[in-house]
Amino acid sequence: MSFWRLQSTPDQIALLRDSGETLSYLQLAQMAQTLAARLPAAPPRTLGFLLFEPSFAAVALYLGTLRSRRHVPLLLQPTIHPALLQQLIDLYQPEWIAAGPGLPCPVGYADAQSAVDDCRIWLRVAPASLLVPHAELALLLSTSGSTGSPKLVRLSYAAIAANAAAIARYLHLTAADRAVTTLPLAYSFGLSILNSHLAAGAAVVMTAETLLSRAFWQVLQSTAVTSLSGVPSQFGMLRRAGLERRGIRSLRMLTQAGGNLGATVTCEFDALCRRLGVEFFVMYGQTEAAPRISYVPPERLQDKIGSIGIAIPGGALELDPATAELVYRGPNVMMGYAECRQDLTRGD
Repeated sequence: MSFWRLQSTPDQIALLRDSGETLSYLQLAQMAQTLAARLPAAPPRTLGFLLFEPSFAAVALYLGTLRSRRHVPLLLQPTIHPALLQQLIDLYQPEWIAAGPGLPCPVGYADAQSAVDDCRIWLRVAPASLLVPHAELALLLSTSGSTGSPKLVRLSYAAIAANAAAIARYLHLTAADRAVTTLPLAYSFGLSILNSHLAAGAAVVMTAETLLSRAFWQVLQSTAVTSLSGVPSQFGMLRRAGLERRGIRSLRMLTQAGGNLGATVTCEFDALCRRLGVEFFVMYGQTEAAPRISYVPPERLQDKIGSIGIAIPGGALELDPATAELVYRGPNVMMGYAECRQDLTRGD
């Protein structure tokens, strides 16, 4: 079952704010339907830009686009530079743009209706583009290391569903798990945390606090977070913050991706996690794979420092004998790249 179906127990908590407010799976599904209904009724399939903040409404709109199978969002950082945003608007001509309260209405767009939970939707005034996105295209992400680049990764419904299910499987996620938004939701790693936890019927805590703030650790304690994820720079923050002395008893795993952590730091966190009885997953991926490709089983990490591990469930890795390049195959591989609106009409 695809994670955007939100088929968990209706009363199960899906999202939490750091203020303590909660949204059940049923409430999230209802909000997703309400927000998706505010998107254009024509053309048959639309393109939109979602400036993806860690908020209930932004997550609901993202899920609403997937549930409708009519609206294709490009997920962008809410802090994107206005000039770069305008460049993308000119190039891709989205039918709608959704953002929080900080963004003024873009030129050529009009307010759809009043905001829902601080999420405002603007609709394109000019006629919609005749270039309709492909039926299997689910969403667009910036390529790794090029946030906001006109070159985008085209991901299908099947790819993001398969990767979310695979991650939930190898991390052994259950409805009892709770993640926290340590990473931007428009970044493939951060998005995969949301997707995989929803696939497992688990919950995600929405916060803008960072690992170096006292409030962040108070949020982890009060919401009983079970998993903490980060890129190498954030593991540097964890070292300074002193994870061991924080005493987060609910924590059961750490996950790391987004770059090479380095042998010394990997060994340090492996030893720390063993002392705490916490599993430590070192993972490898690319946005082009929606995004996880491989992981190192925690029990093998001591013997495999520096390895990217084994392929995720459903995937396969091999070396090309002619080039010695690493080749990955799996249902989560992208449909291809896009560099203009025309590319969105292409199949796999």
